[in-house]
This record gives sequence, structure tokens and C-alpha cells, in this order.
Amino acid sequence: MNNAPLGIEIYLEPTFFVDSTQPDIVRFVKNTIGNEIDKTKNAIKLYNAVRDGWRYNPYNIDLKHTALKASSLFNRENKSGYCIEKACLLVACLRAANIPARFCFFDVKNHIGVEKLVELLKTDVLVFHACVDIYLNDNWIKATPAFNEAL
Repeated sequence: MNNAPLGIEIYLEPTFFVDSTQPDIVRFVKNTIGNEIDKTKNAIKLYNAVRDGWRYNPYNIDLKHTALKASSLFNRENKSGYCIEKACLLVACLRAANIPARFCFFDVKNHIGVEKLVELLKTDVLVFHACVDIYLNDNWIKATPAFNEAL
């Protein structure tokens, strides 16, 4: 990170929610990236693994602190989560791979027509949709791992 901005190291650190040193996450990252050293290729591998390895499910939201940890989603039996959980897991995986990552949030219009969700929220705008900023090649790149490929 020769041209990295000052303070970028904070985006490599584990936190309570982004428990990137948790052994299951570290093992998953190593198994996913293998011997690859290119950070862009590793970021893509990890993005795809999180996006498609855990099904998007916005109907089972648990706001307890422990439920929001990356390792909590990783070890969940039903392998599903909503945008914040999946973003947290991707940030943890990227940091475990020594790739700076942080959260970003948006309001997005629901174009996939999930009638049940629209009925529940009384709107087709999803507020506080979690995404991930990934620091690659001296730029922050936005990515959302929420919606698995099947969607």
C-alpha cells in the first residue's frame, strides 16, 4: 500500500462485529483464495464466495449484538442473512486477507419486486442498505454482497 492514504490501517483491524481473526473466518479465507497473491483477484473470490455462499434473506433480522458479528453469520445453520450481515462478513473476510475494507450505506429502490418485503415496509425503498468499500489499486471500490447470483 505504497500510495495508501494515512490511517488506512484502521480498515484492516478486527472489531467486535468484524471479527476477522476468528479461526473459522481465517480458514474460510485461506481456502477461498488459496495461493493467489493478487489482491484484486482475492477480493473478487471473496466477494463471490460471500455473495453466493449465504442466501439473501431480509425476513429474519436479529439485532442482538452477537447476532450481528461476522462469525455469527458464518456459522449460521441456514446459511442466509440480510445485507448488513453479509456486508459484515465480507468486510471481515477482506480484512483477514489483508485487503482494507469498510462499510458504506445507501437507500436503494427495490427492483426485484419482493411483494412480501414491500408490504412489510410499506415502501419499495430499502433504507440503510449495507454495502462494502474495498480499497484496491489506490481507490475505494463499492460492492454489495447482499443479493446472491440466483436473485
